[in-house]
Order: sequence, then C-alpha cells, then structure tokens
Amino acid sequence: MGIPLYGQNKQGGSIDDHLILKDPWAYTAGFLDADGYITITKRGEGRAGIIATGDRGRLHCEQLHKTLGCGVLQLDLKLHKNSKRSQHRLQFYSKADLQKLLKNTRPFLKLKTKQADCVLELLDLRGRTSDLVKQRRDDLYRVVKWENWRDVKAEELLDDWNVDEQVVTSWAQEDPEMIRLVDDASVLVGDI
Repeated sequence: MGIPLYGQNKQGGSIDDHLILKDPWAYTAGFLDADGYITITKRGEGRAGIIATGDRGRLHCEQLHKTLGCGVLQLDLKLHKNSKRSQHRLQFYSKADLQKLLKNTRPFLKLKTKQADCVLELLDLRGRTSDLVKQRRDDLYRVVKWENWRDVKAEELLDDWNVDEQVVTSWAQEDPEMIRLVDDASVLVGDI
C-alpha cells in the first residue's frame, strides 16, 4: 500500500506528485520520531501524535490519517492569535488507535522506542487494579517523561522523584510479562 504525498513545483505552483511509499508505517515512524510525540499523561493515559505546519504539513496529516485509518485529525490550529501559519495534528487517544499506531511503527522507530514500549505496556495493563500494577503505571509514566525530557530537565526530574538515573533505567528494563504473571498470581492467591 502506498501513500500519495503532494508538493510544489520549482515555480511554487501546486503539483500532484504521487510519491508512493512501500511502507506507510515506516514513513509514519520517521514522522513520529521527527515531528511527533509519544507520552503518558499525569492521569495515566497514553497519547501519541504528529504535528506539522503550513500547507504541506496539512496535506501530510490528511494523507496519513486517510492511509493509516486511525487517529483524530485536527487542522488549521492557530499557534497564537497573530500567527499566519497554522498547525495541524494527527493525534491518537484511544486504545485501539494507539495500539495500531505503535505496534506498526515500533519496528521502524529510532528515537522513541522506549516511549512506544511503555505506552503499549500501559495499554496491556488496563483493567488491572492491584498495587503492583498501580506502581508499574507510575513507573511507566516516569520512564516516558524521562525519555522525553532528560536532555532538558534531568536533574529536576531526578530530584522530584528522589531517585538516581540507574533507578529510572531499571524501571525501563522491567519485564512486562513478569509483571502480568505476578499480578495474576496475586489475584489467585487473594481468592484462596
């Protein structure tokens, strides 16, 4: 399946060049790495999105939305009231949309693999309520926040959480399958 992208010719006029991509998921992963985000909100909700500006950005977002068949398209958002340039977003909120996006782009992500893994794990933990799972959700939130902000506010985050970088690294390396197995076992033991 290819994705058509539109551009301008050398004279600035609009043209309908169709750039056929062999894998729109690989293209989307590149877009997500460069001009997107993967995060977990303070409320513990996974989110992802792609942000673009201008007419070309609008066309990219529209075509990605159409090709991927998921996400919420928001067009012509003003950055501020005096701005002539508009911002366009393709955002992913629902469990189904996030899973579709992240499972398909995950093999191609270069910069946001940990964030994608954490959000996918968070989605797999939905419906579980044990203390172990609640703690894991907090850890996943912190890992994603660390990955997204460590180059800007690493010391502030570590101070806030009262941990060192090794602890954050250990949170990222925990085995999701083991968490689920221990949670399942605790539910069974609790029922006896």
